Amino acid sequence: MKALLITEYFPPIIHGGGEISAYALAIGLAKNNIEVHVLTSYFPGLQKYEEKHNIKIHRYLKTGINPRKIMDNVRRILLFHNSIKQEAEKLNKKENFDIIHFLNTNSITNLSNIKAQKLATINGYTNFCPKANLYYKKVKFRPGEKNFTKYIRDITSSEYIGKQKFRFYLKYNPIFLIWLYSDYLKRRNQVKYVDKFIVLNDVIKLRNSRKIYNLANINKEIISFPIQIDKNKTIITVIGALEKIKGVDILIKSFQNIENANLLIVGSGSEESKLKQLCKDLKIENKIKFTESVNQKYIPYIYSISDIIVLPTRWPEPFSRVMLEATFFKKPIIATNVGGNKEGVINNVNGYLINNIQELTQKLEILIQDKKLREKMGEESEKIYKEKFQPEKLLKQIIEFYSA
Repeated sequence: MKALLITEYFPPIIHGGGEISAYALAIGLAKNNIEVHVLTSYFPGLQKYEEKHNIKIHRYLKTGINPRKIMDNVRRILLFHNSIKQEAEKLNKKENFDIIHFLNTNSITNLSNIKAQKLATINGYTNFCPKANLYYKKVKFRPGEKNFTKYIRDITSSEYIGKQKFRFYLKYNPIFLIWLYSDYLKRRNQVKYVDKFIVLNDVIKLRNSRKIYNLANINKEIISFPIQIDKNKTIITVIGALEKIKGVDILIKSFQNIENANLLIVGSGSEESKLKQLCKDLKIENKIKFTESVNQKYIPYIYSISDIIVLPTRWPEPFSRVMLEATFFKKPIIATNVGGNKEGVINNVNGYLINNIQELTQKLEILIQDKKLREKMGEESEKIYKEKFQPEKLLKQIIEFYSA
């Protein structure tokens, strides 16, 4: 079998767990005697073609390097899908692929001129929501909804477009809003050219779909990282981008009523200065430590010193890599009851699914005061990882789905 994996970003370019999972999948497929080609984006300093771990990597796509910047997103919209169509058709003429696998929603493109079977991993809401995130206080857009009047009303009330802040000079620009909606309709239409779908949760229902989680070859080696934090107290940890949709402010606010614990915030983003100011305003900065983003090699150490992992996200994140890692490292998890969090958090078993700041505070207090309960829930997290997230099991399911 010859497979072409299409992904906007691929290591060494990493913007999140998706790129790490893409690399793990490519390596796993190659080990199972599948000829693997990866079509991804080129950036200065990278080789346009190379082979690693029996993976043939073709870097010929055009896109913006930073998906959190407005102008880079404009570049993505203008160039990315056209370059996929051009380069995939050119490559297929030479290789004649059996499978084309779009590894993320943003990569889904009309490749109807290629006879290969086409699959897509639905790791986001780009093709199902004009705002690309199903998020506006509450979920107002139903997946696949087409309603221009509602679009205008809701999008002008939204703070975020996708994962980035929605700047006022774009929010109230009618030309931009019409263009954005038109682009959404194009993205929505691309879905019909996909034969089968891999979904990560139950938020979006699709034809010919199977739920298979992202692969994650988790680094187990613990390399110390200098963090000035009192390890004699319970350490609560949140890992991720410091953006409003991630809900870190909710966790900080709940922490003003917490005793005998410290909060470790790992990540960076546009809300960082606001979050630090919030800590000062609440007079709790002495028990909260910011580390900014850290190299992936130090992540195991972060988990090793953490007692509780919190996922306070506001938006319905399809599938959190942090959640997956927390189960691997045997940690109790407190997560908001949205998106794919319930895939790795079973309420009252390996953690808690919460709906508001009061519940978050209550569950934190319970776990801080009960070390044995933390250990018991951590053991349950390990069981969930072995039952649901083992890379070997997931890889087998993906290969079977390729052949189905």
